[in-house]
Parts: sequence; C-alpha cells; structure tokens
Amino acid sequence: MNFRNLFAILLSLVSVLSLPVSAAEKDLPSPQRTLTLLNWSEYLDPELIVKFEQAFNAKLSEIYFESDDLRDSMLLENNGSGFDLVMVSGSTLDAYRKRDWIEPLDLEQIPNFKHIDKHWLAAFPAAQGYAAPYFWGTMGIAYRSDLVTTPPTSWRDLLKPDEVMRGKIAMV
Repeated sequence: MNFRNLFAILLSLVSVLSLPVSAAEKDLPSPQRTLTLLNWSEYLDPELIVKFEQAFNAKLSEIYFESDDLRDSMLLENNGSGFDLVMVSGSTLDAYRKRDWIEPLDLEQIPNFKHIDKHWLAAFPAAQGYAAPYFWGTMGIAYRSDLVTTPPTSWRDLLKPDEVMRGKIAMV
C-alpha cells in the first residue's frame, strides 16, 4: 500500500471532522480543522501532509509513539479518545474494537479501498471494516559479521537455523 492509499483514508476521515453547515454559512470560508494522528515517527511523507492540509483546509497533528506498549499506554490514559486516526498493528485491532476505541470505516468515503489486495484485507479478520492496511514488512535482519560465518539470507535461516546457529538467535 502506498501513500496515495493512505491519502484516500485521510480524505475519508476529514468527513468525521465536518460540521453541519447552514445555508448562511455556505459562502463563508470554513475554519481550519485538526486531524489528530497517533503515529510512528517518519511514517508519513511531509509532502503528503502538506497536500492533505491544503486540499482540505485541515491541520494534521501527529503525536508520536516509540513502541506498541507506549501507544497502548497513551490510549489507556484517555480510554482511546483524543485521536482521529491511530496506526496500529493488525493483532491489536480486535482489542481496540472491543473497547470501542475505533469505529467502523465508511467504505463509501474511501473509493480507493477497492484497490487493496484481498489477501491484506483478510489478514486480520477481526479488523475487517475497522481498518485499512497501510504497511506490511519487516525491520530487517541484523547480525554480527564477526561472529557469523554464513550470513542469513532469508527468514528460513532464522526460523529453521543450521545446527551451529541454534540457541544463538534472537528476534526482537
């Protein structure tokens, strides 16, 4: 999934911030709204943020967390309120849904949602209708080249290591 897809999701969330407008107010410029995002640092391209803010007369306020535990702690402090959009892993979505911390997506407001591969939409069944996949990936494989004679080249090297490496591998 790329930044354009997230942009579509952000567009849909602007509707959450929209206030009813009377006929007399239609010709007045709308006040700038703020969309508060709980996010990992450096997850959004700064150019995307500028385009979003200009297109929707909205300010994107990002609050950063450094770990899943810190994010969960921040949400627990205020029972999940105070954020319009939260970046989470698929495995935590069901707990957030059960706590009523997240609301269902209005897929009619996200026209690009149909372009997300079905595999990723089905990856976390409890999240269906509540979230959209944004990133999938891994941080990488790190090893000490002074201690490892044959560098790992695949996940299989970590998950089913040669006998010489057994008991000497850790995953964070």
